[in-house]
Amino acid sequence: EVMKFELAQGRYFSREFPSDSSAVVLNEAAVKELGWEKPLEEKLIVFDDGGNGGPVEVPMQVIGVVKDFNFESFKTQVRPMVLRLTDTDRNLLVRYDGDASGAVAQVEKLWKQYASGDPL
Repeated sequence: EVMKFELAQGRYFSREFPSDSSAVVLNEAAVKELGWEKPLEEKLIVFDDGGNGGPVEVPMQVIGVVKDFNFESFKTQVRPMVLRLTDTDRNLLVRYDGDASGAVAQVEKLWKQYASGDPL
């Protein structure tokens, strides 16, 4: 929602679907690379940290496909990308209009309120 990806097929992640914790959204480049005609009928096998036993294969249902967008340099071709929900990555995306310093100040304030023990 924050990034306003343009949906080509399917849907985005939703709190209304607990099963989305084992789902992925791909970009069109990924679908093309995989050679899938009907990506919403496919499962992508990902390797997760299996804890003590090492990596394990986890099948993840494809629930959506977003149109390709530049997530790296505009000088490079769009590469395949997989979006998934995870509790191990620590990323924060903020969309703002106007004053960047004001947005940063607001994020810092909220960060101190909710995650004061973690570095921003």
